[in-house]
Amino acid sequence: MGQGTVKLTDLNDFLRPSDACILPVGGGMQAKSEPKPGSFASPMYGKQSEEQAKIARVTLSDCITCSGCVTSAETILLDSTEALRAFESGCSDKSRFAVVGLSQQAVASVAEKYGLGLVATYEKLCTILKELGASRVYDVSLARRICLLEHLAEVFTKIEKQQSIITSACPGFVSYVEKKQGPEVIGKLSNVKSPQAILATLAKRLLPSATEVPQGREVWVARVMPCHDKKLEAARPELEYNENPEVDSVITSDELDSIIIKSFSPLSTVRRTPLDEDFGDDHGPLGSVCLGELVGSGGYLEFTVRAVAEKYFGYKLPERVQFRTIGRGRDFKVSNKIAGLRRSLGFR
Repeated sequence: MGQGTVKLTDLNDFLRPSDACILPVGGGMQAKSEPKPGSFASPMYGKQSEEQAKIARVTLSDCITCSGCVTSAETILLDSTEALRAFESGCSDKSRFAVVGLSQQAVASVAEKYGLGLVATYEKLCTILKELGASRVYDVSLARRICLLEHLAEVFTKIEKQQSIITSACPGFVSYVEKKQGPEVIGKLSNVKSPQAILATLAKRLLPSATEVPQGREVWVARVMPCHDKKLEAARPELEYNENPEVDSVITSDELDSIIIKSFSPLSTVRRTPLDEDFGDDHGPLGSVCLGELVGSGGYLEFTVRAVAEKYFGYKLPERVQFRTIGRGRDFKVSNKIAGLRRSLGFR
């Protein structure tokens, strides 16, 4: 690239795609005009030969000029205004028993912005959500633990069969693999539900008998997540119950913050309300999956490497798992001391 300075402002996980990057609902490709040289729509790198193209990689040009990541129907799901309207309507609807799950990452984002402690932020958000009409507000630590245990069972099965497995906390990555990669890669994807989907399963299938849900009220489930891609995950047909989505609404931390700014500012003055405990966890709302250490991307790799080390090698890992950075960037890390485990961040 050139030597000029690149400045990123208002950076977040969601950048609305241009019309050229969106597939029509019915599928199929649309003719696109050749991008102007030097524009952001033009590929950064020259065209590769067929042999080179066989190497699995995602370049910036893939994301910029790709026509397969989102459809025009999916962009509707990602619309913030509509998402907030559906969320607030669902919470306040008296015919529904509204259940809201708070992701640890989303709460951490709000806590960082307002300079509050994590537990205090959880409890202030609980107050806000209940004032909006939510009947129950949960953290997702129990759902995350169930997810990790199920994932571990899947990993052990793959190891016995000498097969590899790909696990991602990002629905965007899963969508990319399904739309742009072949059956060989798709077949390696983990089949375990995400914590978002597991909490919805618990709420819709177990909550009516576990708590005093008033007769005639429908359990309605919403999630506060760090990323807009979770809205696409919630709309997947595989994640339905009685022909309806298990997760009815998803908003992001920045969308929740817009509610705070509009109706509950300053956040520091909002009283604290303890989270509900129907699906609680002995470790509390900030219960870690790895010996007290808060880890990223759902903790899949750290949880797995500890279990594999102990089960197959009789080795207890130290509190912090050491990963070795490979390549020139910080996005690839590998641990081969006990097993071939790799962690990559971002599409690169």
